[in-house]
Amino acid sequence: MIINLGQHLAKNPTDVVFKDINFDITSQVRPKQKVEFKNCRFYFRKSSNFIAKFVFFTNCKFIGKEELYDYANIANIDFKECVLDDCRLSNTINFITFDNCSLNNFKDSSISSYYFLNNKSYVYNFTIIGECDHLDLSATVFNSDKARGIWDKKVVINATCKKTIFDNSEVNPFYFATKCDDKTSLDLSSARLTDDWSRLRKNYSGLSLLVVLLLSILFFLPIITKSYFLMLASKTEILAMNVQKVTLGEALFFGGNEGFNAFIYFLFTLALIVYNCLRIWMTLSIAKLREEEKFLSDSNFKLVSIHPDKYKNQLRIEKILKVLFWVSIFYSVLKLKDTLLIQIPNI
Repeated sequence: MIINLGQHLAKNPTDVVFKDINFDITSQVRPKQKVEFKNCRFYFRKSSNFIAKFVFFTNCKFIGKEELYDYANIANIDFKECVLDDCRLSNTINFITFDNCSLNNFKDSSISSYYFLNNKSYVYNFTIIGECDHLDLSATVFNSDKARGIWDKKVVINATCKKTIFDNSEVNPFYFATKCDDKTSLDLSSARLTDDWSRLRKNYSGLSLLVVLLLSILFFLPIITKSYFLMLASKTEILAMNVQKVTLGEALFFGGNEGFNAFIYFLFTLALIVYNCLRIWMTLSIAKLREEEKFLSDSNFKLVSIHPDKYKNQLRIEKILKVLFWVSIFYSVLKLKDTLLIQIPNI
């Protein structure tokens, strides 16, 4: 059951604690000071405004409209000197403002036009992702204790970051680097910068390109060697005798095994081939993006770093490669062992 928050507050003017209630916000609502909401959900409709000052929120969820980028007549949220513990913010909301607030164990995946976190706000143990057109961070401290807090909010148009500190945090620096003109007071010295593009560029371009091609040749070498000697053996008079024959493909992919062992052998061989093919594709695609970055730099463009949207498929493939890597290493050793044990005529 969803209750209209404005009407509910009007009917319960003396209540200071609201617990386990789903609220519907359709107009401008101003909760009175020092009121507390526990385990509540707030659903924001079009043309609604939520202005909270000196209000306490515990384990609450603020849910905007589901339409992406539909900012017309969308809700606005304004927190002033509020305390938010274990709260969640999601979906599309036009204006989001945190002014001198304390946020603990805060998770935000919202999409907004304007996103403000300023005036001595303190964010502790956080995961802030999603997207905004305009970002304004001023006199805000981000911190975390056990695991690093995560900041990866996409900024479309511009960002302002004044006297903002990221301490023990994982920060994607791309949007700060490209959208924030003045970064003199932005402190990232204690943050861990998760620059995916630099990592991909180092692992899959330049010298890595030659290394991957060399490793790919070494991978296919045992298969080529084994194929060669099997073809030589097939021409001998020994195989013309009453000896069971198999196709070259069966020998390579199933290793002469049958039943379940043949199936396991085939899966490992297939994983090895897929891994090396994906490695080659990753290297060539990253090298192509690297050339694009170099062109922008040579043309004296200020913003030359590759946009994350251009290598998002590479990041997905990289996750698969991490799993296939150890499978490939293990099975490559077995394949090399099989190749070295091939008996050849001693001429």
